[in-house]
Amino acid sequence: MRQNGLGDLIGPSIVTMSALFDISAADSEQVVLYAKQALTIHRAYLLWNEATGASGAAEGDITIGTATGGAQLLAATAYSVSKATGSITDLTLLLGGKMTPEQSLFVSHDQAAGAAGTYFLVLEWSYDLVP
Repeated sequence: MRQNGLGDLIGPSIVTMSALFDISAADSEQVVLYAKQALTIHRAYLLWNEATGASGAAEGDITIGTATGGAQLLAATAYSVSKATGSITDLTLLLGGKMTPEQSLFVSHDQAAGAAGTYFLVLEWSYDLVP
C-alpha cells in the first residue's frame, strides 16, 4: 500500500485509454471508466494521435463528468492548437479526481468544425483503499 499526496491509502496505478476522438467529427460522448469502488484519478491527459493545425482546434472542447453531459471533474476545456502527433495536453481535474463507488465517467467532445486532429484520453488512476 502507498499514500497519495492527500494522505489517502491507494492501490497500484492503472492506466485507461479511451477510444479515438476526432475533433472534426460531430459532438459525441463515451463512457470511459466505471468505479466499482472509490477511486482517484491522479492524471488525465490527451495523447494526440493526429496533429492539430495552427487554428480552428480551439473551437472544440472536452468535458469530463460523472453524469451524461456532466462537467463535475473537468469543465469545458478547449483543444490546443499546433499540437504535434505524439504530444500530450495535460488536463486539470476538479474534486481531486475522486470518484465514488458505482459512478461512470463520461467524456464529452464538442466538435471543432473545419479543424484536424485526433486524440485518446489517457487516465492514470488507482482504487482508494480502506486502512
